[in-house]
Amino acid sequence: MLIIRRCAYSLIRLHSLCWKASYSTSTGVVLHRKRLFPPVSTVFWVSRAMEHTDLDYNELIEVRKSRDILLIDVRNRDELEGGSIPDSINVPLGELEAALKMDDQEFETQYKHKKPEKDAEIVFSCRSGNRSRRAMDLARTLGYDKSKHYIGGWLDWAEKTKN
Repeated sequence: MLIIRRCAYSLIRLHSLCWKASYSTSTGVVLHRKRLFPPVSTVFWVSRAMEHTDLDYNELIEVRKSRDILLIDVRNRDELEGGSIPDSINVPLGELEAALKMDDQEFETQYKHKKPEKDAEIVFSCRSGNRSRRAMDLARTLGYDKSKHYIGGWLDWAEKTKN
């Protein structure tokens, strides 16, 4: 019975994503509702929200060991003087959209690395995790659907790798 109630509650929450609705807390009956957006976009939005896109330090280590990923540091060039995560390439956030739209040859010339394919696993990093999230969102809008970001950024990496 508890499982059925939880499923019913989940369906009510999903319904509330599609509709702006008020429910009676005692009966679960819809008191009023207004359409916010079509259900197809809701399902897409919900599935994207449930995707695991944030990597912490341990997850980043595991991903680097087990799979071929491209690590892109989106900090400005002058911020790299303090160090960077090994094997990462630098594409500043302000240049990222143009870089991902470049042809393969131009990207390789500018960034000294092969341009990632649309299905490549890309992990973005920055100083503390804010710009890397924006970079991941931008890359996903350009079709790089396997993009992720390292939530700790350089500060977390430097803290955890200092000896």
